[in-house]
Amino acid sequence: MNIRQYLSSSLGKKQLISLTGLGLILGFLTPHLMGNLFLLKGPAFFNGYSDHLHSLGLILVGIECLFLLLFIVHIILSILVVIENRIARGKPYQRPLVAEKRSIAARTMPYTGTLIFLFLIIHLFDFKFAKHSPPTSVINGHDLGLYGVVINAFNSPLRLLSYGLIMIMVGIHLSHAIQSVFQTFGLKNERIAFWVNLLSYAVGTLLSIGFISILVFVCLQY
Repeated sequence: MNIRQYLSSSLGKKQLISLTGLGLILGFLTPHLMGNLFLLKGPAFFNGYSDHLHSLGLILVGIECLFLLLFIVHIILSILVVIENRIARGKPYQRPLVAEKRSIAARTMPYTGTLIFLFLIIHLFDFKFAKHSPPTSVINGHDLGLYGVVINAFNSPLRLLSYGLIMIMVGIHLSHAIQSVFQTFGLKNERIAFWVNLLSYAVGTLLSIGFISILVFVCLQY
């Protein structure tokens, strides 16, 4: 099978979706959470972390472009697979005789994925592309840079609620995504199914709780 045949096949698309998704979890989402947790250590620590990232210059730009590419490939292939599945379900001879039992996380993957992507765009404009200077960076009369921008943003009840809901969706999305990686590459069987599911739920839950803990910190501190 050549590359064109592989990319046009359903299995090929699903495997690339799994690989790009796994890359985003390990290379983007997890480090992003770890960086955001520096908020809990105060403005000096968090702003120092942010300044260090920006000091990487073109290296940081290259990494960001790589993750942007992964996002684009992941989203486009996911859309194609959803379309193919819906077309297939419309053909009687391809409908399963027994209804497949699918979890809520599996059934809502296209929707949670779309909402997470839309949120990410808004998130970038809220923080990365926003000005890290007064008045949005000021807390109690002190200019706290990016730290102040983040804290002030989460002082908005609407943004706080929407962020929390999206982080719950991230947990739900990931709880099925990890399972899909094993399933797509034929690594999930009855012997390890329980542990694969447990790992999936653990990853989704821990990342979701990690991001939500930042909201709790803001509520308690400010």
